Amino acid sequence: MTEVHRLTRPDGSRLALFRQAPWSPSRQSVLVVHGATFPTSLSAAYRIDGRSWFDELCAAGFETWGLDFQGYGASDRFPEGDYATPPGGALDAAAQIALALDFIRRRSPEASLSLIAHSWGTAPAGLLLSRNPRAVDRAVFYGPIVASETMEPLPENAPPFIEVSGDAQWAAFSAAVPEGPEPPMGRAEFERWLEKYGGRVPAGAAFDIERARRGVLPYDPGTIDTPMLVVRGSWDVVTTEADSIRFFHSLPASPRKRLTWLHGGTHRMHLESGRDELFRTVEAFLQRSRAGDDAHDHVGGKGYEVGGGHEYEESGDHVRASLGALR
Repeated sequence: MTEVHRLTRPDGSRLALFRQAPWSPSRQSVLVVHGATFPTSLSAAYRIDGRSWFDELCAAGFETWGLDFQGYGASDRFPEGDYATPPGGALDAAAQIALALDFIRRRSPEASLSLIAHSWGTAPAGLLLSRNPRAVDRAVFYGPIVASETMEPLPENAPPFIEVSGDAQWAAFSAAVPEGPEPPMGRAEFERWLEKYGGRVPAGAAFDIERARRGVLPYDPGTIDTPMLVVRGSWDVVTTEADSIRFFHSLPASPRKRLTWLHGGTHRMHLESGRDELFRTVEAFLQRSRAGDDAHDHVGGKGYEVGGGHEYEESGDHVRASLGALR
């Protein structure tokens, strides 16, 4: 059973914070935040074959929470009107994550608290952790948005809201899948998912992504000293191999960090046929001791130490970069 808690922001708008209890008493909590175009109910809480990522985390012993950012899902919408910059960007969303974490800490004060952020959700999560590195015990950035070096100018007069069509969502689920196999989220499942989808979202997330493409992240990854897992699917064209390696090396302050590639997944692997490997990888990382006594423990695949006790890991059938590429 999923509970819905309503968090009130300083301006009176309300956020939906979902809670699903673990199968047995637990002292481990985790908050999951979604990406740019669909909410918790179509992300970590969406059930495929009767099981969601929420379900898997609860089975693994985690009190599981999910936040709908303002403008998404069951949270309040932003008012219509003119905005100097599109609403719902990383700065505002980071404050929403902080509000959710504070609520969870007060609700479960004795539990450890971890954070899983997907795609654009890593932008506000990273901003929060760069300013308050003790906000959580461990963090997972899955398919993170990273800074690149596109020279195109930012679009002028960005709209406050955007419509993301069903066709655009199918293209995103299908992107970079090799010719021949059906996309890891099959068409029939996608049509079921689409029945619950609403395409209008705040444009702040898209604006953050455009800025990142031009080399500007809303935070400095080098200031984050939280233990960190960076994970991506091998078919992900949003967070490329080079992106993930560059981001991994931009985390020098993290006392323990891992980079994992999972074969056969796209940018939305948590909704795909290979999701079980993602779930196991994340759960194993979150359950490890914070004392560092697991320095030589690896989550499947092949693991390598990369200086200072940090690790780089490849998982799946294809090794796509040498250890030397990371040094």
